[in-house]
Parts: sequence; C-alpha cells; structure tokens
Amino acid sequence: MNAEDAWDLFYQEALTRMDAIYPIRNIKMSSADPPFLTPTIKPLLRRKNHLSDQYALCPTGSTTSALISIQHNTSSLLKSNPYVTLIGLEFSKAFNMVRHSSLTQKLAALDLPDAIYNWIVNFIDGRSHVTRYDGATSILAYINSSVFQGSGIGPSSYEVLASDLHTIHQLNILVKYADDTYLIFPASCRQTIPEELEHIPTWAEQNNLKLNVVKSKEMIIYHRANFESPPTIKGITRVTSMRVLGVTLSEDRKVTEHVSEILSCVRVPSTL
Repeated sequence: MNAEDAWDLFYQEALTRMDAIYPIRNIKMSSADPPFLTPTIKPLLRRKNHLSDQYALCPTGSTTSALISIQHNTSSLLKSNPYVTLIGLEFSKAFNMVRHSSLTQKLAALDLPDAIYNWIVNFIDGRSHVTRYDGATSILAYINSSVFQGSGIGPSSYEVLASDLHTIHQLNILVKYADDTYLIFPASCRQTIPEELEHIPTWAEQNNLKLNVVKSKEMIIYHRANFESPPTIKGITRVTSMRVLGVTLSEDRKVTEHVSEILSCVRVPSTL
C-alpha cells in the first residue's frame, strides 16, 4: 500500500468512527498532510479577534501582561471615577470540564485548515479509560469532556472554549489568563454588575463549567480614601487585598502588603 492509499484508508476509518456531535468537514487528506500537526495548531488557535482578552499561551502574553492590563485599566478608570470594582472569578475544575462537543463547535467557527480541524476531532474522539485495582478491572468509561493536559493542544483548547466569554456592557472590562478571570467595573457602571454576574454563570452552564461563587472575591480600588463605598454584592466576599496571578493587589494600590509577603519568605543567613 502506498502513502496516498494509506491516507485514504485512514480518512475513511476516521469518518466511520466519528459521532454525530463531531462533524467532520468533507475533504480528502493527501499524502502531503503531516500525521502530527501539534506544532501548527497553537499559532492557528491564536486569532486576535477571538482571543484579544486572553493573556495566556501567546507570544506576547504572560501573567505580567495580564497584570499590566488590570493595573492600566484600573488607573485609567480612576481618572474619571471615584473607585473601580475588581472581581476575581474562579471556575471549578475548568480544564476537566471542557465538553468536547462544545469545543469542536467553536473550533469549526475558527479559520482552521480542514486537515487540522479533522486531526483535532480525531484526536479527542473515542477516548476512554479503565481502573485496575487489586486484580480487578472496571468497565470501560468513555471520556467526552476535559482537555488533554500534557498534549500540545490542551491549554489552547480551553482558551478556544472561553473565547466567546465577554462582558455585556462595553465599558466593563474582562481580563483572562487561561481559566483565571477578572472583571473590572468603573463606578459609573456599578449598576451593571448584577447583569454581568448573571450572564457569566449562564455562559458557564452552557459550556459545562461551574462558577465557584464561594472563591470569587470583590475589591473596591480607590484613588482617594474619602469616597462613599458601594453596597456589597450578595454572595461575593469583599476583600481589601486580592491575590492576582501571584501578586497581591491592595485596595489603595500600594504594594506594601505584597512586599511584606515576599520579605517574610526570605531567610536571612546566620552569621558564623
């Protein structure tokens, strides 16, 4: 069997194995198509128009970039607002809850080459596992959710899933670093917070995710201390400092608490 016949056979087998929820695009793969496309996938998944608020896993993205975005937007809004509300959101086991059918639907909306789209669908389809303990083996359990951590497309898969999570109101700002999500509200848009917080759990439910309200925090950031503090948000704890991507941000924008935490971990060598 030559290479072209082998690819034809592989393609036909892939078509017969796919579920209805994983629609394969109608193309014919040739022998020129590489069998392992992971090095090509990440750049193609990084489309600026889809992932402009995501700071993870991109050439210019990092936790530093995300922190700069939060600090810059907060400082800019404080020029015309007495305070800014920062809300840190947490999704429970986000990477483990990515539904494959939702992921493939969103991948189909991207401008991916058909060969790469079909390769990803084939990669995630038909996954299963068993548990063996003390000589006994469980029945086969099929996996229809979760990203495959350790693979080249694992983290990027979550980014694609969360690419359509945006704020409802244009003046509110969303900053994402993988599954770490932060909302920024100017004081002038404080009344829109309930609507935004209602929208996010709805989006999460549609995508098989669950917002962990218990671990979500709210912080009021101010420029001057003499302002009228707004009422607390029901179900969300208000804090005076918040750990954001490894850095402690304070309501008064001072770095005293963060520096103190770092210094407390420094061990002074004993003198001989």
